[in-house]
Amino acid sequence: MKKEIPLAVMRMQPIHLGHKLLIETMLDLCDENTKPIVCLGSVQEFGTEKNPYTYEQRKEMVEAVFGKDTLIIIPLKDLGAVSKKQWTDFVLGEVSKVTDLKPTIYFAGSQEDTLWWDETLPTTIVNRDTLGRKISATEVRRRIKENENIFDIIPKEIKDLI
Repeated sequence: MKKEIPLAVMRMQPIHLGHKLLIETMLDLCDENTKPIVCLGSVQEFGTEKNPYTYEQRKEMVEAVFGKDTLIIIPLKDLGAVSKKQWTDFVLGEVSKVTDLKPTIYFAGSQEDTLWWDETLPTTIVNRDTLGRKISATEVRRRIKENENIFDIIPKEIKDLI
């Protein structure tokens, strides 16, 4: 079976168990010579309610869960309202600045996210409900703000980074 070169674009504000499941699924498709490509979006925004963490903090969280040499992590700025082609060309252009690997499949956590890529790459959805409940970073941020438990929905490896 042909091994894939998976790509995902996520904000991970912060990484949660749904993100972890998606990346683990991507890793299962790679052989020992390739790495999944994870683009961290909205890098120009941090310190806000919706985007509390910097790119560097989010990258550190991802590496705490998966290790420093398991993924190709790429920062992405927002482009604003653009067409599908402009967005996918931008993302693939940023990927090509970092690696010679050419993504062969796009991974998303929702149908809505796949719509940006359906004309460029085959897409697949990793159902975050498979963990018994839908998990979102919005829920993690709400729980942090309200001083509620988050440790049932985030990877244990980032406990000290939140």
